[in-house]
Amino acid sequence: MEPLLLAAICAACFFGGLVQAVTGFGFGILVMTVFPYLMPSYVSAATLSMMLSMTTSICVAFSLRRLVDLRLLMIPLAGYALSNVFCIVLSASQPDGVLRRLLGLFLVLIAVWFVRFSERVKIAPSARNGFLAGLLSGVLSGLFATGGPPMVIYLMAVIPEPAAYLANIQFHLAASSVFNLIVRILNGMVTKTVLIAWCFGIVAAMAGTLCGRKISSRLNPV
Repeated sequence: MEPLLLAAICAACFFGGLVQAVTGFGFGILVMTVFPYLMPSYVSAATLSMMLSMTTSICVAFSLRRLVDLRLLMIPLAGYALSNVFCIVLSASQPDGVLRRLLGLFLVLIAVWFVRFSERVKIAPSARNGFLAGLLSGVLSGLFATGGPPMVIYLMAVIPEPAAYLANIQFHLAASSVFNLIVRILNGMVTKTVLIAWCFGIVAAMAGTLCGRKISSRLNPV
């Protein structure tokens, strides 16, 4: 890959890691605004995003592992697995232009949600809602590599304590990303170009994650 492309990928990864470490999500959304224009194809961009997100989420989740509630996450993860495989395979058969337009529409809608409706709509912390959040997360992750928002909305309703919320959203993102990556490997989506970009991007993402963790620890001490 050209040095300028790698530099742009690293810059996106740094800020994505920083945002995710502070807020609990956002890496995929941030990097997917630029990766489709830097990588050879939309599928390779989504695969790279998932690999990087998985690595950063594992690191943050491990540091907060004592706050993870596995019983709370099992139902959402089951919903995620059901929808994710289908959507990954579907994305591989769609033209890049169609997927980019759908991604742009999704990013606009999620921005409108958080600005206009996130404070108004209350989600009940039920098993059904957890399953539906996981199901939708699997769809968005498979198509756009941005499956965080539905689980953010659900877990913020279930877990009021910031550190516990951060631990559980990161564990969900880590576990779901591992599943997502396995499916992508089986479908031949992890290419040499993706691996090269990952090797450079993960250094920048981890640097951003460390900076974000320092900021987060000052805002919400664990």
